[in-house]
Amino acid sequence: MEITSNTVLPATREDIELHTADGQVLVGELALPESGTPTATLITLHPLPTHGGFMDSHILRKAANRLPKLANLAVIRFNTRGTSSPRGASTGSFDRGVLEQHDVAAAIEFAKSRGLTNLWLVGWSFGTELASSTDQTMRSRAQSCSRRHFIEQAKRIYCAGMSLPNH
Repeated sequence: MEITSNTVLPATREDIELHTADGQVLVGELALPESGTPTATLITLHPLPTHGGFMDSHILRKAANRLPKLANLAVIRFNTRGTSSPRGASTGSFDRGVLEQHDVAAAIEFAKSRGLTNLWLVGWSFGTELASSTDQTMRSRAQSCSRRHFIEQAKRIYCAGMSLPNH
C-alpha cells in the first residue's frame, strides 16, 4: 500500500472532551486500532497556538490517521485551552504553558479512565515544552518525547533512544 500525504488508514475515531481541574473543556479526538488492545498510547501536544498550532497540525493529524493501523497505537489529539481547530474550540485562554499543565493532566487522566496503557507524551514545538515541563508526578504516569526524536520505523516507535514495548 502506498501512503501519500493524505492517506487515512482504518481506525476507530471518536470525538472527545477533556475536563481540566480548573474547569476548562478541551476538544479532541481519540483514534484507536480497529480491533484489539493498543500497544501504547500517544498523547500528542500541538505547536504554539498563537502561531497556528492546533490538534490538526499536520504531523499530529498524520499520526492519528496512520499509527492506529500501522503500529497498533492509540492516539489522543486535543486543543489546549483557548485553541480552535476544525474540530472546535477549547474553552479558556492561552497561558504561555502555565495553566496548560492542567490540560496535559486532563489528557493523562482521560487515557487512564479509558484503560489505555503505556502512555507517551509526544510534543511538537510548544508541545515539547509542555511535555518537558510537566511536573514529575504527571511525568511518572506518562513517558515523554519530542517530535524530533519521534519516528515510525518498521511498526515500532523510537523515542529518544528508547523503544516502546512490543506486547
